[in-house]
Order: sequence, then C-alpha cells, then structure tokens
Amino acid sequence: ALLVGLLVGPFLRVNEEPAPFAISASQAQLLDTLPSGASARADGAAFEAILSLRSEAGDLCRQFRLTSSAGRSDVLACREQSGGWRMAAAAPAPPTGEYIPASANSPIDVAIQSLGLVEALDGEQERAQISNDWR
Repeated sequence: ALLVGLLVGPFLRVNEEPAPFAISASQAQLLDTLPSGASARADGAAFEAILSLRSEAGDLCRQFRLTSSAGRSDVLACREQSGGWRMAAAAPAPPTGEYIPASANSPIDVAIQSLGLVEALDGEQERAQISNDWR
C-alpha cells in the first residue's frame, strides 16, 4: 500500500484550485464588460482584453492575456449558449519585448482557424455586443 501511495500520490490532486486556465468568475465578468485594449486586475493577475471576434457559425469569442508572477498566458474564450464563457485554447505568451515571428501553429491561432471564417469585431461592434450582454 505504501508503494502504491508513493507511485500514485503525485498524480492525485489534493488541492482544489481551478485548472490554470479555467475561466474564473472575475475573468468572465471582465470578458463581459472590458473592451479590447483595456486592462484590469483579476484573480491576482493583470487581465488584458486583446480581441473580440465572431465565427462563421455566429459564435462570439474573445482573446485575452493574463500576466502574473507565474508568467504570461494568452487565452481564447468563447461564449456559450448558457451565457457563460468557456476556454477554447490557452498558450504561454511570448516574453515582453521579445520578437516572435508569427506562426500559424500556435494553439490560439489553431483554435481561431477551427472556427472557420472569422470576423474581428471593430470597436463599435464590440461596444454593441457588450451593451447587449453578448447576445
């Protein structure tokens, strides 16, 4: 039993914290209200809204960046029929100030491509979605 505990123990999650890129309630609130280009604090991290888009099927998604002492992550979240947000993709963000050539292989780009033809919302379209609760 001791040997099984030592072998299996490290794979068990005792800590009940959410997954690193789960959309928290405060992040969902910012996705609902924060326009692209704006920043705020959420869950001890800097939250920066980057882009809002509509998929070919009419789904609404937003890309944002989280920056904390643990690092920087880019996340794509899409609006569900229930009104919540679900994470579609997440990836480490490039270090600040470092040039990274564009790549169609990043998890965020792959997730956006999987949405089919997408339309990036301009400021007016995004404000209309925010004021209409993303419906």
